[in-house]
Amino acid sequence: MQESAMNDVVVAYHKDFIIKFGPLLMAFHDSVRQGNAKICEACWLTSLIMFCALNKKNYKDEAVSHIANFTALWREPIREMFRRNMSISIKGRQGHNLALDEFVETVMVRPLKMFSKHHTTLNMMKKINLNIELLTRIKELFKKEYGVHTKLTSTVADATPDTVKIAWFGVQYDWFKDQGREAIPFLDHNKKDISSHASKVVPKECTEVESRGRSYIVNNIKEILCRLFPHEDMSDK
Repeated sequence: MQESAMNDVVVAYHKDFIIKFGPLLMAFHDSVRQGNAKICEACWLTSLIMFCALNKKNYKDEAVSHIANFTALWREPIREMFRRNMSISIKGRQGHNLALDEFVETVMVRPLKMFSKHHTTLNMMKKINLNIELLTRIKELFKKEYGVHTKLTSTVADATPDTVKIAWFGVQYDWFKDQGREAIPFLDHNKKDISSHASKVVPKECTEVESRGRSYIVNNIKEILCRLFPHEDMSDK
């Protein structure tokens, strides 16, 4: 596959998804669920390249802040704080942790949206100052109004049918067959007639992510660090 990827951009594109990007996404999700900060650190280090290449400003800044803090500025304190607070388990079950932004969305934002939808306006809700303890007590008092069902269970669907379908799709469209292609066909999976999109190609900003991301970091890392960690240069004084 490696040799084919050097001659065919379609092979290279899908090889990266299988070998690099797919495992990276799975590793990040698992690190959050299990509260494994070491793996999460590695994910932030790797993801910075993609964030820079795709110009995801907020994610890029967050990744640079994480990396600078736990590798250079406050190594031990930041890593210990990150290890203890990267995720939280609401019910104390192993492997069911939530990232902190997911926790805020689940415990605060969603109940407030449900409450405001049925009882008042968002503008009125903005005037109410709530902390997590008070919100939890109110939620217990108004469970019906919040629409939260404590006995509701959810299951994860078996991924095997989708895996087989994707494998068939890859074989059907020669994802891993060296044909010397120089452009990657764009396939809109929401459309039944995929052949109608044969003339479209994946834009360049979505390809060669690693090389473009590294170039961006080399050329702009000083500006990013100065913007995120402003300080006065005392060398001339």
